[in-house]
Amino acid sequence: MLDPYKRLEEILKEDNSWPKPYMFKFIVPNHNNKVNTVKAMMPQPDKVVMRSSKDLKYVSISLKTIVKSAEEILDLYKKIDQVEGVIKL
Repeated sequence: MLDPYKRLEEILKEDNSWPKPYMFKFIVPNHNNKVNTVKAMMPQPDKVVMRSSKDLKYVSISLKTIVKSAEEILDLYKKIDQVEGVIKL
């Protein structure tokens, strides 16, 4: 099976200026406490913006935080993969 993060890893590793700010963006189903689960998996953000869809079925979450390395970003995305229904942007 192909690694879905291979291309992202290549792009991130081209930059050697770590630590640095990084913006994570997700669309999360607004049920079964999934929004809070996603937020709890992330490091302490500098900024969080959340917006609900008109029908309140989904919440978009944008989190800006300082990351130490490309590996940290990839690890966080892989953790989020464990939450069913989350769309990573």
